[in-house]
Amino acid sequence: MRTGDFTLAALTAPGVGVLRAKVGRLSTIDKVAAESPSWNFLSKDIHTLICVAQNPRARVSDVAARGRVTERAALRIVARFEKAGTLAREKEGRRNHHQIHKEHLRHRLESHCTVTSLLAMVLAKPRDGGDRDRTDADLSEDLGAH
Repeated sequence: MRTGDFTLAALTAPGVGVLRAKVGRLSTIDKVAAESPSWNFLSKDIHTLICVAQNPRARVSDVAARGRVTERAALRIVARFEKAGTLAREKEGRRNHHQIHKEHLRHRLESHCTVTSLLAMVLAKPRDGGDRDRTDADLSEDLGAH
């Protein structure tokens, strides 16, 4: 059965859950939810921080779109990082510039790592400089596994 620009099956796809929809159209957030897996290894907070690290002068709307969160969520996440001291905001004309501080992660399993080391790992390019994804063989070689 077809309703507007989406099928009803898309609203109840496995792993997606029930999506909110306006009659005839899916909102941007609903489209993102339909395209996204049901879970990720990294949280929305870290995704937002990665976006800020990639472009410290980005507008919140750009960070939200790239991190696949709402603008309101991006604002809340950035404010939490600022309150915790992980991010510092400086006004540059009409825009903000964020600086990430080297701070240790809070959970005891991760406390030996810093925020900047986590970001460095995620933002690192493959050794050959290409844009391809790292394969399991590449990772096994890096970890010394045989």
